[in-house]
Amino acid sequence: MDQTMMLSPMAQELRTRFLEGSEEDASGLLKWYLDEAKANETSAKELHSALTVLVDDSGLDKPIRRLLRKGLFLLSQQGVGAAVAIEESAEPLVLTWQAWLSSTDGTGTCRVLLARPDDGLNYRLLDAFLKENEGIVDVVEDRVSVHELPDAIESVQGKYTESILFAECDPDYVKWRVAQSVQETRDRGNRVPNTMAYWAAVLPSPTTTVPHPANSLEYPAPAEDHPIGMALVLPQTRGWMYEMPVLKPMIRSLMEASKSEVEVAEDVRDARLSGIVQQAAAELFEPKVAAAYERRLRDLALLFHSNGKGEEAALALAAAKEIADKGQESEFAKILTQKTYVYFMEAMRQSR
Repeated sequence: MDQTMMLSPMAQELRTRFLEGSEEDASGLLKWYLDEAKANETSAKELHSALTVLVDDSGLDKPIRRLLRKGLFLLSQQGVGAAVAIEESAEPLVLTWQAWLSSTDGTGTCRVLLARPDDGLNYRLLDAFLKENEGIVDVVEDRVSVHELPDAIESVQGKYTESILFAECDPDYVKWRVAQSVQETRDRGNRVPNTMAYWAAVLPSPTTTVPHPANSLEYPAPAEDHPIGMALVLPQTRGWMYEMPVLKPMIRSLMEASKSEVEVAEDVRDARLSGIVQQAAAELFEPKVAAAYERRLRDLALLFHSNGKGEEAALALAAAKEIADKGQESEFAKILTQKTYVYFMEAMRQSR
């Protein structure tokens, strides 16, 4: 007699689906049954009986049988069936940390996603918004299966247009960024969201140093027709500028110099105006600001690289390196100040 005819209806359905589908399909199907078992004791017992038979079914591939043993283990954690040890194997189903990062918008905010393996079949997914000089401004957590994770990530990616890039990133770097934001939130005397309680134990110390993944990128210097200033007119950086109040002293000085009653040669006046902008740029682009923009640009270089945009990646990386080398004296610092000034004056003109 065919041994499969002796299987329960649930075991027969599972076996058929496991034979027809992939290991990923099997993981998603088993997750669905396990979720049902959590809410229904009868379903839990039926599932335990089905898995007990199938786990020794030589007609199923070894990866599937290992998956079934993990299902039995999870059921035993619910008190259904005897305790089950996870089988050691040369080809275990191993889930690893995964992470994604967005570029930084004009408010200094970026979005990160962290997926941490939970029980061999699922991930705990952290979705957080990190803001410079503030810390964590919003965070939610979810639990998704291995099968559901790609759809969850695709859903996030689909919300962004060209102005914000989003791509997979080194998990160690993203974990460190989240840890730094948690510390920054505390340093400002603000409450860390309760959602972070679970994650606090698995994040690295914010005082450790994690090299930026973009440091390993190698691109030639941009062509002469792509100066550093081009990095500030990309769709992803158009919103990058200072807040208007910080420019008021410089604007006042520029207006006074422009309206001076003492006649001076045009080149002398231009040099004076340029000097005012250069001085303001040096004062505004203090080390903490410089470090923030350097990191924004390295993030951007990495994201461009991940999206197959080599020319833009080279430009962002070159601008980041210039800030690292010259800081307050960088061309980027000067152009950032000029850009904010032009935007401010245009906004004033249009408001009249």
